[in-house]
Amino acid sequence: MPKGADRRLLGAAFFGLITYYIHGTLNNFLDLDKASVPFWGFTALLVVMDLKYPERTKEPSV
Repeated sequence: MPKGADRRLLGAAFFGLITYYIHGTLNNFLDLDKASVPFWGFTALLVVMDLKYPERTKEPSV
């Protein structure tokens, strides 16, 4: 899990997407070029953070 500024940036992108999805149920914003920029920007940011901070898996102890 990221710490510091990356964590806040990730939270902002996540909540921005949640807000976009909620508003998108009432109106299809992806039809407008200007309104689709935040959607794809937040999605790209989440993908970059996922690649930057891979989940650490624990090895099962035998």
